[in-house]
Amino acid sequence: MNGLIANKNTFFLSLFCLLLSLMPVWGGARADDWQAWNRIMVRYRLNSRLSLASRLEYRQTLTPYQAERVGANASLTYRPFRFLELEGFYEFQQIKNSGQWRWRHRYIVGAQASAGYQWLKFSFRERFQQSFFKERTENHLRSRVRVDCLLANSLLMPYFFSEIFLSARRENFSEITRVRYRPGLRIALSGGQTLDLFYCRQNDIATAIHIVGAEWVIEF
Repeated sequence: MNGLIANKNTFFLSLFCLLLSLMPVWGGARADDWQAWNRIMVRYRLNSRLSLASRLEYRQTLTPYQAERVGANASLTYRPFRFLELEGFYEFQQIKNSGQWRWRHRYIVGAQASAGYQWLKFSFRERFQQSFFKERTENHLRSRVRVDCLLANSLLMPYFFSEIFLSARRENFSEITRVRYRPGLRIALSGGQTLDLFYCRQNDIATAIHIVGAEWVIEF
C-alpha cells in the first residue's frame, strides 16, 4: 500500500512538472511575459463553520525585475453546509502603472459548492468582484472550476483550475475579459502549514502573461 501511494505521488508530481515545462511553449512566452506572485496567508478557525483570514501579496515582473503590485486583504468564510461555503472580503492594493503607484479598493462576495469522489474533490466557485480606482469602478463576475487530488497519507496535493472573468457592467455585460488556467501543487508542512507552488497562464483581452508563484498558508 505504501508503495502504491508513493507511486501515485511520483506520478502526479511528474505530471505537474511536465505541465509547467510545456505551458510556456504552448503560449509562446516572451521574457517580458513573466511575473512572480508571492503570498502569505494566516487563517484562524473560530469554529467548524466560521473562519477569519488575512493575506499579504507582492507581485513583480521578472524582466525587467520590478514591483507590480502590493496588497493586503481580510476575509470571513462561513460554511452553512458541508458542501457549501460562503465568503466575503475586502482588499487594499497599491498598483504600479506607467511608472506611477496608485491605490485600488476591492470588495468580493462569493459562494463555492464542492463534492468528492474517491481521492478527487471537485468544486465550483462564483464570485462578484467590485474594484474602486480613483477615476473609475470595475465590476466582474468570476466563475471557477477546480479539481484537487487528495491522496490518503500523502503530503503532496496536486490541483488544477480554470477561471473566467466576465464583465458585470451594463454596457458590456457577460463579456469575457480574462481567463486563467492554473496547475498547482500544495505541500503539507508541519503545524497546520501548507506551501502552495503554482504556475498560471492568464489571458486578457489584449495581453497574456505567465505567472509563477508561491503561497505559504498558516492555519490555527
